[in-house]
Amino acid sequence: GRRDRETLLRAAQALPDLKFVIVDPEASSEWEKLEQAKLTNLPNVNWFRDSLPLEKYIALIRRAKLVIVAIRIGPGDGGHSTVSLAHRVGTPVIYSDVPGISDYVSHGHDAYQIPASDPEALAGAISSLWEDSAMRGKLSKNGRATEAARVDVCKQSFLQALSNAYAGLT
Repeated sequence: GRRDRETLLRAAQALPDLKFVIVDPEASSEWEKLEQAKLTNLPNVNWFRDSLPLEKYIALIRRAKLVIVAIRIGPGDGGHSTVSLAHRVGTPVIYSDVPGISDYVSHGHDAYQIPASDPEALAGAISSLWEDSAMRGKLSKNGRATEAARVDVCKQSFLQALSNAYAGLT
C-alpha cells in the first residue's frame, strides 16, 4: 500500500514514552525526506528496514499491544495482509480511513479508524487505546471473529469452485 510513514512517525514523536517498532523494507524510497524532517532517529522508534521472515513478522505482530496501518489516500491503498494477520493473532488494529481498507474492517468493532494523514488523530487513538484494555480486548475478540468469518467465506468459495470444476468434467 501507500504507507504513510510521516504520519506514523509524527505520532510516535508526540508519544515519546511509548515504544514503536516499524517494519518497512521500502522506507528507503522516502528516507531522505524523513531525515530532512528529523524523523529517522526518534529514540522511541526501532526500525526493521530489511524484510523479515514471515514467522518473525507474525511473532512481532502477536507481541504488539497495537498494530498501526497508516496508509495515504491514493492508488495502491493497502494494509489488508497486516490487518488480517493482526486479526488472526488477536492484536488490535488502528487504521487510516482510506478506500479499500475501510471496507475491510469496521470502526469500533474489529479495528479503530483514524482520518488519513492526521498524526494528531493517530497519536490520540494510540494513547486512548493504550490505556483502554477493555476496548483493546473488544477489538481483539471481534478481529479474531472477523478473520474467522473471512476464512470460512474463502473456504466455501474454494470448495464451490472445486465442485463446479468437477461438475464440468462429468
